[in-house]
Amino acid sequence: MLAAAMIFNFFICNMDAHGKNFSLLHTDESQLGLAPFYDMLCTRFYPSLTAKMAMKVGSQYEANRILPRHWEQLCEDIHYSYPALKQLIKKQGESIITAIEGNKQFYIEMTHHAHIINNITKIITNNIIQTLKQFD
Repeated sequence: MLAAAMIFNFFICNMDAHGKNFSLLHTDESQLGLAPFYDMLCTRFYPSLTAKMAMKVGSQYEANRILPRHWEQLCEDIHYSYPALKQLIKKQGESIITAIEGNKQFYIEMTHHAHIINNITKIITNNIIQTLKQFD
């Protein structure tokens, strides 16, 4: 679940995703789980905000320079399966694009801000397409 949240933040171009946005919940049964996620937005939409990510992928903080080798390096650092992460990246990228295509018009009609919705979805979609091409 944490890996999926990390990938989601990367895909939506949330450069402000950092460790303090993630918390653990302790249940009565002495089990740990992730707290609900928050502060997940496309910060790349705002030109005055930094394009540098708050947390690196592998050794890279610049999102537009992240390559599969950086994801592999991250997996080595956190002892996570690289093949599993690659599969998650592909599946999640395709799911987000499908969700955008299926819901974009609804949000345009709901907000009456087609230019904003179009710009944000273009930023996210282009990032996902560029990333998925690297894994082909």
